[in-house]
Amino acid sequence: MDDLFFNRDPDEPDAPRTPEAIVTELVDNLVASLINARIYWTNHPRVLASLQTVISLLQEACVKTAKESVAVAVSTDFLVFDDRPLLGASIAAPRLIKALDEWSSGGLKLSKSATVADLEVLLEAIRAAPAEGNGYEQINEKLRRGSRQPIELLPVYREIEDGVEGKPPELRGKCVVPLQLYQSAMDLLQGLTVSVSTGKTIDFAPIQTHAELMLQRLESNEGALMNLARQDHYDAFTFGHSVRVSVLALNFGRSLTKDSGALIQLGTAALLHDVGKAMVPFEVLHSNKALSAEERAEICRHPEYGAQILLDHEHCDPHAISATFGHHCAHGHRGYPKTLHEHRVSMVTDIVGIVDVFEALTAARPYKRPMSPVRAYRIMMGMEDKFDRRLLKRFIQCNGIHPNGQLIQLSSGERARVMRQTTDIAAPIVKVETDREGNFLLPTEQWDLDLSVQSTQVFHVTEQLAEDPATLVSSA
Repeated sequence: MDDLFFNRDPDEPDAPRTPEAIVTELVDNLVASLINARIYWTNHPRVLASLQTVISLLQEACVKTAKESVAVAVSTDFLVFDDRPLLGASIAAPRLIKALDEWSSGGLKLSKSATVADLEVLLEAIRAAPAEGNGYEQINEKLRRGSRQPIELLPVYREIEDGVEGKPPELRGKCVVPLQLYQSAMDLLQGLTVSVSTGKTIDFAPIQTHAELMLQRLESNEGALMNLARQDHYDAFTFGHSVRVSVLALNFGRSLTKDSGALIQLGTAALLHDVGKAMVPFEVLHSNKALSAEERAEICRHPEYGAQILLDHEHCDPHAISATFGHHCAHGHRGYPKTLHEHRVSMVTDIVGIVDVFEALTAARPYKRPMSPVRAYRIMMGMEDKFDRRLLKRFIQCNGIHPNGQLIQLSSGERARVMRQTTDIAAPIVKVETDREGNFLLPTEQWDLDLSVQSTQVFHVTEQLAEDPATLVSSA
């Protein structure tokens, strides 16, 4: 399914480009440059390519907003633009947030006159640890060009041009545990890529710990974490894809077994399933144009690369090796990598393979809109010999047409949140969050509704709704 990641469908209409989406992509490329600078050096061609993309996106954002600069504030765990949290960017950028915090900075302001050279200076500066007593002003001195300030680190909680404050009012006092867990997992996978790319040893303990934490979170409040699992931001290194696959796999696994040890193995395997992409050339992995046959073949080698990486580690779980090698293999000896003989695919590999394809189909990308679960299920059911059919049907029953955490509109006018599935995949149990006029109910006024019960079948889902980012991060 890597063609879903790396090639634009010519028949797919362009996704709308909001200023928030542009700035999110800008931040993502800045994070990519930070990671590549740790693997290579600041003026390496791969770093410069990401920085050039940042400049292009900066120009686009300034045109879109009719402003001379773009300002992004830091509010604890959030990046904020135009007084609204950038959820996708906040998930993907924990290292940028940490770096700005270390320099006592409350954000970053990029003027449209900024150049790649200016960004190189910024990158080199924030990568270093500040000496005692030094703060963001020391970096600002390096960034000044005469009387001009093309890039500026901002003080903490200072109101800035875009009207952004360090702490957006809608996030004050909100529970952000799911966001922090996602950020921690993203940071872990970013570090994992650096370790693999530089030939260092992988420490599997933190990966297993994160799988366990995600499992615990699903057990205590699955809606909040599943809600973030549907977040449609696509980060440059596809770390977000791996985290979402792990959450979805764990949620599915819970419907098959109560063995926490087996579930942690599944979650760990899902987090590691794309580790081989660290060995695919950056220019191929992140190409914005159609891939050549040779480039596509190189991407298709990532399962082999990943298995070899894990096999070089004595204490790696065999389930993780199997899932990494086999998540693109198919029943009937199809898919890739090709092997000399047909072999039995483990259930862990089967689950990761199913969830990997479902996430690819239903997630938004810069070049495509998300596919509905129903359409994704139809496509997957039509992939002969690709999946274990019985397991795929179990996944569809578990995940439902309206996945857990999804915000929906009821025929009676209320908005509700999907809490869990029933035997009817079109009629889940939901929590009603608003009245018929759209006014939010207090937690004590919200009520559960089983849409599969005969007496409530006057209610039905009319549409799935997009989320406000503040709602997503505060629904724990």
